[in-house]
Amino acid sequence: MSIVVVRHHMMSLEYLGAGGSEYVTLEAAIALNKAGFRVYLDSLIGKRIIDKVSLAKYLYRLSQFYGIPVEEIYGIGLGNPYHKDVVFNTSGDVLSGSADIIYLHFPPFEKIDSYYPSLKGFEKLAGSIYSYINKALYRIAFKKFRKVIANSSITAKLVEKYTGRKPIVIHPPVNTNLFPKKPLPRDLRDDYILVVSRISPEKGVQNIPLLAKKLKQLGSELRIVIAGSLGRYGRRVLGKIYEYSFKYNVEDKIEIVINPSRRKLTELYCNAMIYLHVTPREHFGISIVEAMAAGTPTVIPSDSGAWIDVAMLDSSIALSYSSIDEAVKNIMALESNEDLWNRLSQNSFKRAKCFDRSIFHKKIASIVSEAILEKHK
Repeated sequence: MSIVVVRHHMMSLEYLGAGGSEYVTLEAAIALNKAGFRVYLDSLIGKRIIDKVSLAKYLYRLSQFYGIPVEEIYGIGLGNPYHKDVVFNTSGDVLSGSADIIYLHFPPFEKIDSYYPSLKGFEKLAGSIYSYINKALYRIAFKKFRKVIANSSITAKLVEKYTGRKPIVIHPPVNTNLFPKKPLPRDLRDDYILVVSRISPEKGVQNIPLLAKKLKQLGSELRIVIAGSLGRYGRRVLGKIYEYSFKYNVEDKIEIVINPSRRKLTELYCNAMIYLHVTPREHFGISIVEAMAAGTPTVIPSDSGAWIDVAMLDSSIALSYSSIDEAVKNIMALESNEDLWNRLSQNSFKRAKCFDRSIFHKKIASIVSEAILEKHK
């Protein structure tokens, strides 16, 4: 039986809160476990946690957070065995060490402003140091990767531009089974716009009070629900949201749900009138596809990977925006136009099926099998 180590430094989980990269890591391990490989999860944070809680509790907590059936994590180990056939780096950067396969969620060697323009102050400095380290080491590290995977066409183009190597695009997984077979009709929905995002400096959620102010001025009846994980460095962002909510007199228009359970999050997706993604230059955006899987019309940045790869530049699947004012315009259009709402709901629901986790599982298992064969030739 071939042994595969899925390696992720998990620092985002420690400092910023759980996000898409941790979900991809767990799904990759599950995919390989299902395919018959002996799988281990290895991470910096994992080495500390194993002393505090049992392996079963650690993996169980992650599976519960992401809505993954607990039986799917049975058989997955934790750590770095002496012998392994392939190492799969799902962090996408050099901080996780050497590997045979790498999965990039964004190009970590680019300037921090290019993919996280919302960062300022200390967070921007830390991000710049992170990018500098990756830029200095990436060209050397890239020579050792047998397989390079990117999460979207945007990430793939930037990686190819920098390294000269064209990655394989495998979109992140979405558990569409969590959502009903048929979307909830518009007239049964609640009057809120849903924003699902890790509450951290790079995500841009601190701009939501201004958007709420503009909607209120135009007479919108919709409130905004922000749902997401909160890490160590997210509390300052949370404070900013509250500060500006009172400053703009929209505190009654904004609700924050911190670290929602998967059941609660699924309910929020299914009952929302509109889904809004606020992170500029998002390279994919799993939450966008999750909203679409609930049949919730989405408003997403025009410079995002989701607009290109998920919506396929098609305004009958999602609406795009390049400024807060344009986002407000699209929200108002969906609020007032029932035909437009129904069209996007139906089309996005169908499109989301193309990103089901079963597709991701098959592609990842195939890539790892190829890497093992190449390594042992």
